[in-house]
Amino acid sequence: MMRKVHWRQLRWKTDVDREFMTLTADVERQISESGSFKDLFCIGTNRRALLVLVGLRTCQQLSGISAFIIYAQYIFQLAGAKFVSAQVSSIIFYFALFLLSTISSFVISKYSRKTMLTISSLGCTLSLLMNAIYFYVMEETEIDVSKLGWVPLFGMTSYIASLTAGLSLLPTLMTGELFSVGIKNQAMFVSSACLALTVIALPKILQLLFSNFSLHVTFLFFTFWCSVSAVFSYYCVPETKGKTLEEIQQSLGKRQ
Repeated sequence: MMRKVHWRQLRWKTDVDREFMTLTADVERQISESGSFKDLFCIGTNRRALLVLVGLRTCQQLSGISAFIIYAQYIFQLAGAKFVSAQVSSIIFYFALFLLSTISSFVISKYSRKTMLTISSLGCTLSLLMNAIYFYVMEETEIDVSKLGWVPLFGMTSYIASLTAGLSLLPTLMTGELFSVGIKNQAMFVSSACLALTVIALPKILQLLFSNFSLHVTFLFFTFWCSVSAVFSYYCVPETKGKTLEEIQQSLGKRQ
C-alpha cells in the first residue's frame, strides 16, 4: 500500500493501480531472468538495443563537446573578435554550458526522447556549420570578417543550447530504459568499453586535424557526425518515454 501512495505522488495522479501492477510484474519477471553476454548478442532485441546505445554514445562524443571544452579559448583566439576577448568568450561559453545543462536536466525528461535527440543533433549540425563557414571565409578567402567576430561565440553558444537539449544527456538516460534488469550490466559494460575507445581516439583525431588542416575542417568533421546523429536518432532510435520495457522491445523487434 505504501508503494502505491509513493507511486501516486511520483505520477501525479490517483488512478495508478493498473500501471503499478504491470510494472511490478515486469520488474519481478526481469529480476528472475538471468542474463549473459551470449544473450546480449544472440537475442535480436538485445542486440539492436545495444547497437542503438553504442551508436548514441559514439555520436555523443563525436559531436565535439569534449574538444570544444578543451579548446574553447584557442578557438575564440583564432576568431579574432575585437569587441569580446577570447577570455570573456570562454567564460560565456562555460557559463552557458553549466546553466543550460542544469536547466535541461530538469526539463528534458518531459519530452519525447526520439524527438529531442533529433532536434538536438540538427541544432548542433547547424551551429557547427555556421562556424565552419565563418572560419573557411576567414582562413581561405580575402573577405574581411573582422566585424563578424561575434559569429563564433554565437555559434558555440547555440551549439551548447542544442547539445544540452538532448544529445549530452539522453544517451546516458536511455541506458536504463533499453534493457531488462538481467542484461543491463552486460550492456553497460560493452557500451562503456566502446565509449572509452572513442574517448581515447578522439584526442588523437583532434591532434591530426589541428596539425594538418585549417580550423574549418575540424568544424566540418564534427558537423558531419552531428548530422549522422540526427539521421540515426530519427530512423534507428526507438521512443522510450512513457513505455514499458515490453513495448520498447516490441518496437525494437519491428526494426529488423
